[in-house]
Amino acid sequence: MGITLAHTPKELLMETVAQVSQAMQTVLTTLAEEADTELRYTKRPDLAKFSASTLVQTLVLGWLAHPEATVEQLAQTAATVGVDVSPQAIDQRFTFATADLLRAVLLGSVQQVIAGDPVAIPILQRFAGVRVHDSTTIVLPDVLANHAQGCGGQRETNTAAALTCGLQLDLLTGAYTQLDLADGRAADQRLPLNHAPLPPGALRLADLGFLDLAVLAALAAAGASLLSKLIATITLSDGTHPPVALLAFMHALGPCAQWEGEVWVGQEQPVQARLLVQAAPQEVADQRRRRIRAEARRKGRTPSAAALALAAWTIFITNAPRELLSLEEALVLAKVRWQIELMFKMWKSYGLVDQWRTGKPARMLCEIYAKLLGMALQQWCFIVGCWAYPDRSLVKAAQVVRDHAVALAHARGCPARLAEALTTIQQVLRRTARMNSRATHPNTYQLLLAVTTEDAEPAAPITVQPPSVADSPVRLPAQRELRCAAWRFNLLLDVHGESTGPNPTDRAKRGSKRRLLTEANGIPIGVAGAGAHRYEMTLVEATLVPMIVGAPAPTDDEPQHLWLDAPAPTLKRYVRR
Repeated sequence: MGITLAHTPKELLMETVAQVSQAMQTVLTTLAEEADTELRYTKRPDLAKFSASTLVQTLVLGWLAHPEATVEQLAQTAATVGVDVSPQAIDQRFTFATADLLRAVLLGSVQQVIAGDPVAIPILQRFAGVRVHDSTTIVLPDVLANHAQGCGGQRETNTAAALTCGLQLDLLTGAYTQLDLADGRAADQRLPLNHAPLPPGALRLADLGFLDLAVLAALAAAGASLLSKLIATITLSDGTHPPVALLAFMHALGPCAQWEGEVWVGQEQPVQARLLVQAAPQEVADQRRRRIRAEARRKGRTPSAAALALAAWTIFITNAPRELLSLEEALVLAKVRWQIELMFKMWKSYGLVDQWRTGKPARMLCEIYAKLLGMALQQWCFIVGCWAYPDRSLVKAAQVVRDHAVALAHARGCPARLAEALTTIQQVLRRTARMNSRATHPNTYQLLLAVTTEDAEPAAPITVQPPSVADSPVRLPAQRELRCAAWRFNLLLDVHGESTGPNPTDRAKRGSKRRLLTEANGIPIGVAGAGAHRYEMTLVEATLVPMIVGAPAPTDDEPQHLWLDAPAPTLKRYVRR
């Protein structure tokens, strides 16, 4: 297992905190003042209580802390950032000019690309980035049609105005790499993020609405990989026969549980790709057909016969070679596209970006842009505290950020104070923002880890320092290879019944016990797992014996020691023997 690291884990964490605090200071002060100058927002700076930066901090951090904040609560946030104003003064700031100011700062914030340590999932780390993009629509009252045109609909009201928010997220590092704001009637294919170039070696995952063969060809030419579903009307060719419709191609394959092969996609400018096919279980196919019929009824249409027939298969195309991404791995990796859907759900369910406490059109826009900017700052907090952990819970993490948003307001845009607040958020997130593993219906991170349990790098020599044994959850340095190995080990304990047993401290619920041997810097050199009912004495020998490297001979200058976590006297005697 090769280990290369330029900094210690603590240095890496502090470096990330410093970067995020500087980026927050730039957004909340510098970008706000630059937008103020460009838009000529402040008319009388000598008389205004609010500057552009203090107003942005008040609205963004106030709604981040309390998504349903009243003007009285926003006035309290204003006092926190150093501005003494009444609730009525806050209400008077809700104008279309303020909305334009917040929109400019929001779009400028995406230029501050903050990326964290790559998440400890080997299949994601094969790529230079895993870019997932999608869009969500915020329905607006009809009175705002001049600001954001909707696409109509069957309802009598609230169809003339809507705002589309397109987002590109790098699942590997947590960075928001692209954010687009457009009219609700804009097609996904026309959003700028659909045409944004990807770095060589990156992987793109997108919804069917973004499928554009010209874009896919450009990505392939740039050395990027793609993984996409196909629409029912697409045509395929094996290179020796004329192109046919997707359904006809599937029928020509005949009955098969799985199939993959090289095909040409499209007719006018075909794109070469690997076609990946897996037959869907009958219950899955039936569920898909029910969804297709329900969606057709909702739109007043007749369901497509081809779409109903194609529900019997799971079909993807990719230009990644099989050595990089097998069919089985691609089917699991495709599930991560839903992570951006879950992020949109979190924006709306917890950040309330599509809800407001007013009937005033200008305040609605102010609230939407301020809350979206708050979601961007929240994502930076995730990167600082928990993004590198596969089992992160963004719902729990969002609650932590909301609870500490007031501390960010107290910083008043000062990088040093922001760093202090972010360090506290980081510590809390690392401890509390985690999901529980599931055996019956595994989480997505469990599936991703399970599909690559054998995906390890060749071993490299490790310098061993005095070891220690601790009976605690695995806590490893920031090296991604070590973290991947630890998570794979935890996953195997969780899903294999022979490594579990009745826990005597938790009503005999089945659980597992991990015992880890590390050298002084925290690098694991021995590990053992057993049921939660096993006694410590039996696990110590199981941990010490299979050490991957031997301990160096002790000297007077460097004696060898073994540290145990609060051992019992009998355990001490056992270790001495």
